[in-house]
Amino acid sequence: MVFLSAHCLHNIGLLFDIKKEHDRSLPHYEEALKIKNALAGFDTKGYESILPNESEKLVLKCLDDDDAEPIITKATLSTAMTHLRMASLYAKKKLYGHSLFHYCHALKIQRLVLGRDHFTTSVLLNNIGHILRRTNPQNQNSETAEVLYKESLRISSLSLGKNHERVASTLFNLGELYGSKRQFDQAIDYYRSALSIYRDKYTTRLMQRLCCTFLSTTPTNTAHIGEDSSEVLSTGDQIVMHNTSFPTKEIQKQYSLVSEALRNATREEAIRVGGGTWLSVSSNEYWLRFEVLLFQFVEMLSTYVVDPANTAVKNAITRSQQRIESAAAHAIITASDALDYQFQLMLQE
Repeated sequence: MVFLSAHCLHNIGLLFDIKKEHDRSLPHYEEALKIKNALAGFDTKGYESILPNESEKLVLKCLDDDDAEPIITKATLSTAMTHLRMASLYAKKKLYGHSLFHYCHALKIQRLVLGRDHFTTSVLLNNIGHILRRTNPQNQNSETAEVLYKESLRISSLSLGKNHERVASTLFNLGELYGSKRQFDQAIDYYRSALSIYRDKYTTRLMQRLCCTFLSTTPTNTAHIGEDSSEVLSTGDQIVMHNTSFPTKEIQKQYSLVSEALRNATREEAIRVGGGTWLSVSSNEYWLRFEVLLFQFVEMLSTYVVDPANTAVKNAITRSQQRIESAAAHAIITASDALDYQFQLMLQE
């Protein structure tokens, strides 16, 4: 009964969270976490004792697998779920120290229960890297954040393949990190790798939209897959895996973002090394701009020509099917009337 009450408190908090009533959701999460910590045997030390300059130590500690952990129970993974919701909530409120505390505890638990190479840990490592760089200005170029991003890259490549959008997202994060260190040559390499993945995905989606649109009548799911899509109820025994692929609009957005970052990093690197290579850099930049414009043209072509034509064809096919069905029904009725008339004549004879 105590465990069920913790689930109810978590889920009530989640409902308020979905409604963006964060101040009402937080007390329910906190109460649920207290119960789950007691059931799972975790230390209940609060985030109030974590100082901003201790953030890197906290992250490194959660990556240490040598610490003794309590016996895994049904409340163990459920505790991580509540930590994740609280971390997300505090990040929205820009209380990054509190958010980091809960993300680190969630990571520690998930690595313990699911293993170091589980996909969900790669997402957590990315999130912790983002939050760590925001907790303290000194952490903006943190080497610990670099370690987190690279570990996330290793796990996501292992779990999803090297050409997955999640891998591209982590490559972009590494590019941003090196860009903030003004190591533009390394940033450019990561940006190019990320852009290559997004370009392939974006091209494939556009080709499917242009060439296969008349062949499929099932609407494409373009719902945004982001932070809110990972919202799950407190189950305690599993993590619900969602579709890890990005929707087309998100790929388009990320492609534009990475291409712009690559252009900026290329210009900064050209300025750093001098004007000797400016001609080659300029030609690459112009080619990238042309590529972006080409994608935008294809998007407009799909939106204003292909999609309306597709809708018109589907409507025409639907109307034709309705007319054929109506004519067939009328023919059946007419044939039935003729048989009845012939039968009546035979009776009269």
